[in-house]
Order: sequence, then C-alpha cells, then structure tokens
Amino acid sequence: MEKEGSPQVGRPLGGSAGYPECAKASNESVIVHMFKLNFFNTSEFTFSKMLGDPDKLAANLRNYMAGFSSKARKIIEKFKFEEEIEKLDEANRLFEVVKQLGAVDLHPKVIPNIAMGYLFEDLVRRFNEQANEGPLHSSGSDQADGESSVHQRRPRLS
Repeated sequence: MEKEGSPQVGRPLGGSAGYPECAKASNESVIVHMFKLNFFNTSEFTFSKMLGDPDKLAANLRNYMAGFSSKARKIIEKFKFEEEIEKLDEANRLFEVVKQLGAVDLHPKVIPNIAMGYLFEDLVRRFNEQANEGPLHSSGSDQADGESSVHQRRPRLS
C-alpha cells in the first residue's frame, strides 16, 4: 500500500476537456506504456490522509479505490468492496480496518506475488463467510474439516 512520502504514479496528465472518461483512458495507456505498470493508483489519497479525516473516510476510500487502474477496478467491482465499505462504515468499524490495512507494507519486495494471491483468496473467503454467516463449502465429500479443498492445499493466513 502507498506510504506517506512514496512517489505516486501521477495525477491526470490532461486530456480532452469535457470528456473525462477519454482523458482517464488515455492517461491509463500512457502510465501502462511509460512505467510498465498494469496495476496502479492515481488517487490523491494515502491511508494517512484518509485516516486524518474520519468523517469523510468512506467517501475518501471510495475515491481512492476509483483511482486504481481499470484492471484493478474490475476486481474491486467484482467483489463489491463498495458494499463492504458501507457495511463497515455503518458498523463503525471502517476506521479500524483502514488503519490496520494502512499499517501493512504490501510492496512486492516485502510480500511476494504468490503470497499476495493467497492473502487475496483468504480475504475473499472471509468476506464470503461473513456474508453467508458461515464457512464456504464446495461439495461435501471433499471436505475433511469444514474448509473448502482450496484452503486445504494452501497455507491459511491469519
């Protein structure tokens, strides 16, 4: 995650006035080409900035998420993270979750891609468990301890 003082990919590079979606698409193609990045964030927010304004945390987190590249936003939309933000905000838990997440250094030099994949799968599993009020199950015969077969093969992240 972006830390205070770390370089940002950049602010919008300009574009066609009156056509913000075109400007965003052209900015994205420039960033992908120039910096060789498929996933990035151009939001003005860092976790520190978001936490510094707790009354607007949910809105600022949505703005931060909207600053991700289109490939990252597709993932965010698929898993309905905006709904999770709303739930956490209503339960007065959003600040603590963002605070905890902001304290973790998720840079690829710290957490290898394979571990990040496991982390992502575990987060999705946890969101699904909470949504369904119980653990996920595939077909009954391939489960020895109530976990899906995917989680029997991979290390569980706590």
